[in-house]
Amino acid sequence: MKKLHISKGQILQKDGELNSKIYHVQSGLLRSYSIDERGKEHIFMFAPEHWVISDSVPPDEPTMLFIDALEDS
Repeated sequence: MKKLHISKGQILQKDGELNSKIYHVQSGLLRSYSIDERGKEHIFMFAPEHWVISDSVPPDEPTMLFIDALEDS
């Protein structure tokens, strides 16, 4: 398992990317969300310490969610 150090505000995944990853949060806070056609964010979930966050699409399909860090993680 590869460990990442993510800065607050860093985007880990963007809508439409392929090969969604699964992130296990050891510290910090991540969130997943979508952005509608008007530019409004819709939060799907928050992932605090010891939670897992991902987009549940098959590996060969584009992701539907953004994932970013709300805290250094």
